[in-house]
Amino acid sequence: MYEIKSSLIIVNFYEEMFNDALYYLQKAQETDGIFEKWRYYRSTIINCCISAESYLHNVIVQQLQKKNQKKLYRVEKQWLNFLSDYNYRNWPKKATNIKTRFNTALNLVASTNVKKDKRYQSTLNAYIALSNIRNSIVHYAPKDFYNIYQSQDFEKFALAAPNIVDELVTEICRVVGIQKHQCFSMRSPRIIT
Repeated sequence: MYEIKSSLIIVNFYEEMFNDALYYLQKAQETDGIFEKWRYYRSTIINCCISAESYLHNVIVQQLQKKNQKKLYRVEKQWLNFLSDYNYRNWPKKATNIKTRFNTALNLVASTNVKKDKRYQSTLNAYIALSNIRNSIVHYAPKDFYNIYQSQDFEKFALAAPNIVDELVTEICRVVGIQKHQCFSMRSPRIIT
């Protein structure tokens, strides 16, 4: 008899990122130091956006993989390859900005035309506003100083970020016809062991 030692790590990236966002938001609310608050708010916004976008990518990949691979249209194969491997060289034509990417990619697997779905578009627009703040952080330029350090919108977006992402995920699940992961309903971080 042979003994084989092994281990298994199960990860859920979008859940970890959402949980991290909740952690940073909690840390921001626990401190009075303005620089610490800014640090935690930035991390909250960034991690919420990472969570939302990785969730969308995950849903699209899973839905496309359920289809008969031989019957996928060229554009579906291109999106599947792009979302499965970010180093994929042939980016889909409409993968450059967030609104076009969300609409185009989600339409591949949605049961409705998301571009005409007012509820989804309203939720997506709220997310795009959050994503614009994220872009001001990640691609910082001097013109972004006010948005990040002096605008009250920065704090409002950080505080609203988990709800904005939760509402977007709810709409993604509705238009695709799948069940929402419970992690997006949480509002307090949890210890992941």
